Amino acid sequence: MNEDGNIISLNSCITGGVGSEIGFEYDLAQKGIKCHMVDYSVSKPPLTHENFFFVKKFLGNKTDNQYVTFDDYFSKIKKPLEDYILKLDIEGDEYTILPFIKKEDLLRMRIIVLEIHHFTNIVTPLGFYLMQQIADKLFENHTVVHIYPNSISPLIKFSKKIQLYDLLEVTLLRNDRINVKKEQRNFPHSLDSKTNNFFKAKLPKCFYEC
Repeated sequence: MNEDGNIISLNSCITGGVGSEIGFEYDLAQKGIKCHMVDYSVSKPPLTHENFFFVKKFLGNKTDNQYVTFDDYFSKIKKPLEDYILKLDIEGDEYTILPFIKKEDLLRMRIIVLEIHHFTNIVTPLGFYLMQQIADKLFENHTVVHIYPNSISPLIKFSKKIQLYDLLEVTLLRNDRINVKKEQRNFPHSLDSKTNNFFKAKLPKCFYEC
């Protein structure tokens, strides 16, 4: 419900990066959620559903025959009184897209699911700057509710205290949907998948212990 007392529904998901696995989107579609998918690297999603809407383009920082900006894409599908799920797995292009999403559009994203690439670059000045730009943007109105290393990403040890993974799976929830915040200090969480974990990854302590 917004400030005017209108009920805000969650009826749509925006996916940047389709690939060969869309079980997440298919499950949402089965529940009546419209799934708007963008990916130039495939001709169509690997599954079909009446709630799938696909555009063969990459999300990028320009709009042409191959790319579309988030602003241009979202302006065509957004509806009043509706929240969205935003799911991005775009092979590093999150650094060129997230900093430029308008604040009012980001606020329409109730849930944000990201795969963060090249995270180990955070130890460099440029990498730290780029990730800080994204973190400042996201954390203004959203909170991380889940974080876990991607199972195909090996642990890289920079020192005894700093151990990082290059790929991270992160889920954020908009703050107005959170009643109580409680720090999680036991990892992996009981709900984390124990399958397909080739490197037996778990979140390093440097993420939650100073």
